Amino acid sequence: MSGNTLKIDDGTGVITVKIDPSVTLPTDKEQLLRPGEKITVAGILFYEGLHPVILVYSDAGIQPGDYEWTG
Repeated sequence: MSGNTLKIDDGTGVITVKIDPSVTLPTDKEQLLRPGEKITVAGILFYEGLHPVILVYSDAGIQPGDYEWTG
């Protein structure tokens, strides 16, 4: 992670995750953001050129593990 930007690879390619400065990451963020750990990212998807970017704007936007979406 560099500043408020994180690069992740979901298996289909690298996605940039930009974290709004107002977002508070979980207290165990070192564990959460370790290479190889599974995380769930939620936010606004947009493109910078051809590159996908997710803007996380909520404290709940990055969570540990993989979740089942029911909605």
